[in-house]
Amino acid sequence: MIDTAPIRAFLDDKHVALAEEVTRFATRLLEPLAEPADDAAARHQARDLLGMLGAAGWFEPIRDQDWRACCLIREALGATSPLADAVFALQALGVVPMLLSSNDAMRERWLEPAVRGKAMASFAMTEPDAGSDVASLGTKAERDGDAYVLAVLPAAAALDLAGFKRRVGRYGLTVAKDEQFRAELPELGDGPVPPFGRMVAIPVYLDRALAGEAVMRFEGDADRETVSLPMRDYVRVERPAIAPLTQALRAA
Repeated sequence: MIDTAPIRAFLDDKHVALAEEVTRFATRLLEPLAEPADDAAARHQARDLLGMLGAAGWFEPIRDQDWRACCLIREALGATSPLADAVFALQALGVVPMLLSSNDAMRERWLEPAVRGKAMASFAMTEPDAGSDVASLGTKAERDGDAYVLAVLPAAAALDLAGFKRRVGRYGLTVAKDEQFRAELPELGDGPVPPFGRMVAIPVYLDRALAGEAVMRFEGDADRETVSLPMRDYVRVERPAIAPLTQALRAA
């Protein structure tokens, strides 16, 4: 049984009831399942789990964007079937972009089957610099006359410089050379440029798609140590301007 007592202040009554219901579902139907013997068996079981979760209505909180409910569901699934938890997570990764998209035809074609467990969502990305971490980011310093601005965007994305100029109204922007940037701002130290500009009075612009991630990750020093920070905390402290910054968004 999921223990909701420590987080009860953050839950509505419906969430407490849902926690009890999903625990019963997971204990009765998922816990008895044998662990798949190989990859082929896991793929087959994943299809079965997709149908079970959809028929039981456990994907509905994804459609409702009720993230508290989703967390409770994942906790119950993960405790009894890690594969069921993975199926749920991947379904959310595929469904949420449909909910946010302006492509009505795609949503009408795929949303209902995905929520009902009739269609399995997939999640694909290109990742030349970011590994398998979709929330990984890179920074680019842009020179504006004698001043700089800092653009924070996914590491695997390319800056839409022309669009960036238009959006921020700084038509003299050029991409700064790293050695010049560091020479003028030695306090930044060695290694990757951190996504913090307020400490050196540099305006910061955060890519809108990246701002939607729960966590941001960046290399913190010359030893390439990865630092993780909740996105909401970064936005609260740094107060960046949020706008579409990448070529991919421009093309879309």
